[in-house]
Amino acid sequence: MAKNLTTEEFKKRMAIEAPNISLVSDYKNWHTLITLRCEKCGAIFIRAPRHKPDYVCPNCLENKDEPKHRTTDDFKEMLKNIDNSILVTSEYISSDKPINCQCLKCGRIWTSTPNRLLQGKGCNVCKRKGKYPKRLRAIFTLMKQRCYNSKAPNYKQYGGRGIEICEEWLQNPYKFFDWALQNGYADDLTIDRINVNKNYCPKNCRWITKTQQTYNKTNSLFVTYNGETKNFTEWCNILGIDKIKARNDYKRIKDFNEIVRRQKPKS
Repeated sequence: MAKNLTTEEFKKRMAIEAPNISLVSDYKNWHTLITLRCEKCGAIFIRAPRHKPDYVCPNCLENKDEPKHRTTDDFKEMLKNIDNSILVTSEYISSDKPINCQCLKCGRIWTSTPNRLLQGKGCNVCKRKGKYPKRLRAIFTLMKQRCYNSKAPNYKQYGGRGIEICEEWLQNPYKFFDWALQNGYADDLTIDRINVNKNYCPKNCRWITKTQQTYNKTNSLFVTYNGETKNFTEWCNILGIDKIKARNDYKRIKDFNEIVRRQKPKS
């Protein structure tokens, strides 16, 4: 999410996106309602702030485009031409009065204004589903299970050790999805905690291959070679030495540098 704006910064955005609408109240954040005024007709109305503040005056819209005698059936017919996946389940009163609707695709029930529906602002759930890969949703579900479901097969290695998901992701999975897409997610990669003893959070997670992930387990053996610490198997693969023989030798001498000196790299 963008940084929190000042009132003046938000006014500058509005001047570009909605030049006929002015801000009456102070802008605080994306969640606090703001009061707006239409410079054409003088109408005062309240809206939630938007990242793209392209506000439309409900009074002007009603007077210009909407006959006073519009019925619920009239509105349903108009909406059908814009989005036929929305079912209106309450009576139409006016363009700015909330109306109940249901998405025929996902079943979601919510309240919106006829204005927003006619502007194509329909079901947010369906829009989000199309934006994020299905695999990401499965990854998040499995992540929750191993952290919070005591019956999950691998709960003992995660939730049983106190591993959790940060509040930001747990409360809003879409923030996890956004983070994933912005930080290297690909269909052939898996989520990995950099420090296996810390939680799932933006600073402690990354996307790596399954092979790389096998190097980062709680029972992994890490050794230092030439001042750099890596997983024992990973070092063997990099240096081209026999990992089985190296591991047997390590049980006896506990000196990985000496083991490397004893083994000739494979040609």
